[in-house]
Amino acid sequence: IRREVEKKRRFLPLRKLVAQAPDVLTSICPCWMASPLSVSQLLDADRRYFDFVLFDEASQILPEDAVPTILRGAKVVVAGDRNQLPPTTFFSAGDDDDDGNEAEELLASEGFESLLDLMNSFLPPWPLEWHYRSRDESLIAFSNHYIYQDRLVTFPGPKTVPAVSHVLVQQELGRDGEEESSSAEVRGVVDLILNHATQRPTETLGVIAMGIKHARRVEAALDQALEKRPDLEEFFDINRPDRFFVKNLERVQGDERDAVILTIGYGKDRAGKLPF
Repeated sequence: IRREVEKKRRFLPLRKLVAQAPDVLTSICPCWMASPLSVSQLLDADRRYFDFVLFDEASQILPEDAVPTILRGAKVVVAGDRNQLPPTTFFSAGDDDDDGNEAEELLASEGFESLLDLMNSFLPPWPLEWHYRSRDESLIAFSNHYIYQDRLVTFPGPKTVPAVSHVLVQQELGRDGEEESSSAEVRGVVDLILNHATQRPTETLGVIAMGIKHARRVEAALDQALEKRPDLEEFFDINRPDRFFVKNLERVQGDERDAVILTIGYGKDRAGKLPF
């Protein structure tokens, strides 16, 4: 380790360094933070490196991705929320509904959406029931009642202006290509964004779209609108990504902003029906 610290170039790859001095490295740095993929790439699977392996946001981790990390620890702690979105398998190949191999023995993780679901099948959960992240109680009230059965302990905030509001956008009927992204709603969202940047420039803003096509259309329409609003350049500075974002639903896990616009985006087809 000392030799590597003194080097100016030609450093030993971290995987080889860990293999040569695992006990020293874990003594110097007893707490490591890495993704499951990084663990597989950096640590050989021939030993247990850690006393505890802690998974955060385990509802977002596939069981098969977690196994290599579990093997490198003596005990495992899994934390997460089963009511959050499971990890997406959009780009996975194969058909999960294929029943042609019923005679084959199923894997232990077969049928579980996430590591958290797998662990809940044989370990009793310890639920955390305090919610402290919403500055206004109304932000969590709906979820607390309909999803958590009013179990969460919440904290009332100062009543100034309503924390949740609904903006109805009237769609133009008889148009094609509106099913995944309503043009009228795109324009309405851009107006809300510009209004926020003008009247509340000190507050951060996030825009969440239900689908990626709608998110991209909002971004494109906003870029076009900003060509006529150079006065708002500072708010949308790309070097300040913590101030503003537009993301589809699958990409917003853990993001926090002062204000959030949730845009549904889905519109009616030429026949006046929503495509569900």
